[in-house]
Amino acid sequence: MAHEIEIDATGTAHMAYVAKNGTPWHGLGNPVTDDMTELEMMAAASIDSTVSKYPTFREVGGVMIQIPNRFSLDRDSDREHYDIVSDLYKPVQPERAFSFFKRFVAAGHMKMETAGSLQKGKRIWGLASIQDGFTLKGGDRIKGYLLLHCPYQLGKSFEIKFTTVRAVCGNTVAMALAGKCGYKMSHWNEFDEKQIEKAEDVLGIARQQLTTFKDGAIAMSNARITDQQTLEYLVRLTNPKLLAETIAATEAVLSASNGSALDAAIAASTPTLKKITSDDLNRVGKTMLESILSSPGSDLASARGTWWGALNGVTHAIDHVLGRDQDSRLTQAWFGHRADQKQKAYEYALQGAIAATTLN
Repeated sequence: MAHEIEIDATGTAHMAYVAKNGTPWHGLGNPVTDDMTELEMMAAASIDSTVSKYPTFREVGGVMIQIPNRFSLDRDSDREHYDIVSDLYKPVQPERAFSFFKRFVAAGHMKMETAGSLQKGKRIWGLASIQDGFTLKGGDRIKGYLLLHCPYQLGKSFEIKFTTVRAVCGNTVAMALAGKCGYKMSHWNEFDEKQIEKAEDVLGIARQQLTTFKDGAIAMSNARITDQQTLEYLVRLTNPKLLAETIAATEAVLSASNGSALDAAIAASTPTLKKITSDDLNRVGKTMLESILSSPGSDLASARGTWWGALNGVTHAIDHVLGRDQDSRLTQAWFGHRADQKQKAYEYALQGAIAATTLN
C-alpha cells in the first residue's frame, strides 16, 4: 500500500488523473476526463479543503497558557496537523494556488492532467500540459508541463516549475535552465493578484525552456557514449568520491612515468590505474545501469548507445525503480533529493554530448 499519496478513512486516494493517459501509481486516484477546469480537478482529487493557523498552549501551574507567536498549522476539515509556525506564516489556500491555472485552462493553453495530496496534505500538487512538445528520431515523443507544488511546511516554498515527460515511459525532468527556475514564493508572502501575475510569466519561460531542452535532447540523442563513459557518468552521479580517487590515482601514475611510453605502459597494467567497471557501482548506480540497458524506450534510435539514453536510464530508475514504493518515489523525484540528482544527470549528460560532438 502507498505511504505518501494521501488515503483517507474511507479508502479514497486524494488524487485525480486523466484516464486516457493511463492509470498511474498502483491505480490510486480518481480517473477524470481531459477537459477539467482547475476547480473540478481539485474536487476530483479531494484537495479542496482549507488550511489555517490555530493557537498553541502549554500548561503552567495547572493553567493552560497560550504560547505567543506560535501557531499550529492544521487542515480545517479534520485538524490534520502539519507544522508549528509564527504569525508571519501565510498559508496559500489550495483554491488560491490552483487559480494560477484558471486563465490558461480557460483559454485552451493548458490542460489539467493530474493533481493530488502527499503526506496527508503536507504537499499538494497540480500538473498541467502546456500543449507543446517535440519528437526525436525513432518516434521518441517529449511533452512540456507546468508543475505546481504547494507545501504546508515551514521553510518549504510555494513553486511552479517547468518539467518534461517522455511519453514512452513517463520519465520526468524538471529543469532549471539559463538561470530561470520558474516561480517560487516563500510563505511570508500572500499569493495575491500581483503574485499571480508574476507566476503567469512562467508559461512563457516554460516554452523557452522547452526549446532549450529540445536543443539539448537532440544533441544528446546524436552523441555516442561508450561503455566506459557510461560507468564514469553513473559513478559521477552516485559515488563522486570514487571517481575523484580514480582520476587522482591515474594522474599520479602517469606523472611518475615522466612521459616515458614504456613506463606509462607498465603503469597502465598496475591496479593503481584500474578502470572503472560495473563492480565499482554502488546499488543505486547498478539500478541506473540496468535502466539504461533495458528500460522502456532504451531501444529507440534516439537512446540506444547515446547520452540521451544514459540520461533517460537514470531518470527512469529515479521515477520508477528507486525508493521504497512508487508514491515515495514521486515525492523524491519531483520535490526531494532525487530531483536535484536528475538535474545533475541532465547537466552531466549534456556536457558529455557536447564533448563528444567537439571531438568528432
